[in-house]
Amino acid sequence: MSYHLGHDFVSTRDIEAGEEIFVSYGESWLDGRGDWGSLIPREADFETGDQITKLLKERVSAPDDAIVSLIKDIVALFDDRTSSVLPETSSEFSDTTANGEHLAWSSIERRSMDWILENGQCLD
Repeated sequence: MSYHLGHDFVSTRDIEAGEEIFVSYGESWLDGRGDWGSLIPREADFETGDQITKLLKERVSAPDDAIVSLIKDIVALFDDRTSSVLPETSSEFSDTTANGEHLAWSSIERRSMDWILENGQCLD
């Protein structure tokens, strides 16, 4: 539990060393943050990205880098945020789709204890 700035934060499960903790203010909070807030992908962007990668996997079982890049570029013409969550290479595409993993989970990077010690912040 934390009492940082008058807010209580309670974990609903054990937190492993190296995990990052995220606090959600809700998607509407990002909308009022100017240009940088508009660039951060929302839940719907990840869901659309999941649909795109699923469709690509159904139609082209092992797309090469050129196809993955082309799909990402076409999506960017219509929606930069959705494009930003799509894999950039065939290797990333394979890694993301191999386990049936959702794009949102593939975007979370576990940090080493050394990284946390060097870059992390404690809110208490």
